[in-house]
Amino acid sequence: MILLDTHALIWYANEDAEMPDSLWRRINQEDQFLVSAISVWEIAMLVDKNRLILNLPVNEWIETAANHFPIVWIDLNIDICLKSTQLPGDFHKDPADRFIVSTCILNGAKLITRDKKLLTYPYLETEWSS
Repeated sequence: MILLDTHALIWYANEDAEMPDSLWRRINQEDQFLVSAISVWEIAMLVDKNRLILNLPVNEWIETAANHFPIVWIDLNIDICLKSTQLPGDFHKDPADRFIVSTCILNGAKLITRDKKLLTYPYLETEWSS
């Protein structure tokens, strides 16, 4: 099972050139993939701060992605929230990353990410290829 980091979801859904072809194929091989609900918040915040421009209003973009791709949305729950405060090793303080990593760990998922901090976190299985 794989989980897409927020930027990976955006690039995948928008067919952005930032997403390597090998990862595009990798994601397309999956019957379904996970996305943390915190990614919706991150996307909405990026749009609100004009750091991300979407071709639709954010709520419609999310709905379109949910209807077009085999996304399984993982809501924040008590276990994920608690795990986010108990991550092993030295983990940075970004709460969204903590929720995403906790979601991966608790669901036994590999994270698709380009984030160097997450790629080098030894307690998480990750994937990215250039």
